[in-house]
Amino acid sequence: MGNEPANGVVLTDTLPAQVTVHSISNGGIQSGNQIAWSLGNLTPPASGSVTVIVRVNAPLPNGTVLVNRVSIADAQGVTASATASTTVQSAPAFSVSKLAPATVRAGDILTYTIVFTNTGNAYATSVVITDRIPANTEWHSGGHSHTATEVRWNVASMAPGVTGYAVFSVRVRPDTPVGTVILNSQYGVRSAELPATTGGAPVAVTVAPPTGITLEYFALRRVGPSVVLEWRTATEINNRGFNIYRNTTDNFEDAVRLNAELIPGQGRGLAGGATYTFTDTGVEPGNTYYYWLEDIDLYGNVQARMLRSIGMYTYIPDEVRKYTMRLPSVWR
Repeated sequence: MGNEPANGVVLTDTLPAQVTVHSISNGGIQSGNQIAWSLGNLTPPASGSVTVIVRVNAPLPNGTVLVNRVSIADAQGVTASATASTTVQSAPAFSVSKLAPATVRAGDILTYTIVFTNTGNAYATSVVITDRIPANTEWHSGGHSHTATEVRWNVASMAPGVTGYAVFSVRVRPDTPVGTVILNSQYGVRSAELPATTGGAPVAVTVAPPTGITLEYFALRRVGPSVVLEWRTATEINNRGFNIYRNTTDNFEDAVRLNAELIPGQGRGLAGGATYTFTDTGVEPGNTYYYWLEDIDLYGNVQARMLRSIGMYTYIPDEVRKYTMRLPSVWR
């Protein structure tokens, strides 16, 4: 500390290259990685402080040293300087979670999605995601590799802030009792930097009652210029209703749905099922028509699709001849 006035004083802060300026106090002017304050004339024992807030760039290798240098000078060439060093601590970190439906039926495909994020401030390398195949299921698809008990994915590296998804499917064993809880809890992520597995919260999926119908018959018959479809169910479980499709070929992809609204299921809760009829008045003589009966469950899923065909001949109102219909049955 001197005992004479200092004139034209300038304070300069030289920042390390690995930071980005967030804010500057007291009117400092930034130019590149330097910030300058013009302090004017200072008389003893003048003192003060300025503040610069910076954000450390990421990622940076663990142990990187950030050196900040500050200097002060006046018009007469009197100078002083100081440095401050800060060591960067960098490491990856993981958060892990899993997505799955709340219910599944025995024999169905159950799909899991693992969501994993590098929440740290450094790259994670040699990343490995694993998931234990839960009881009452068997592997169906997904994973970079798998055994009878585990699915595995390998990722070379993950930058900070990056999120990844690992998807695989299992088939629920057909003999799994209704109400069984399929618990999946042994899944997680590890890396070369974090060899201990970071796991997520357990995910429970309950085996729901089966959905579908037991069909006694599905038949077509010509009535005048129309076709009447009739079918009867022996049982209906979680059945929402039916759709009717028609085409002039056996290709379902371009078939036309005939019912404007879903034909509601009637047999749910009735021991004997129910009988249904639907009349198609849009047919023309000389064509063969294909009809599909489609069953929809309470969850909106197609459970079954049955095909029947019928030939339409020239309609004569008072004809007495009888025709034999051949109705092939194709299940899709």
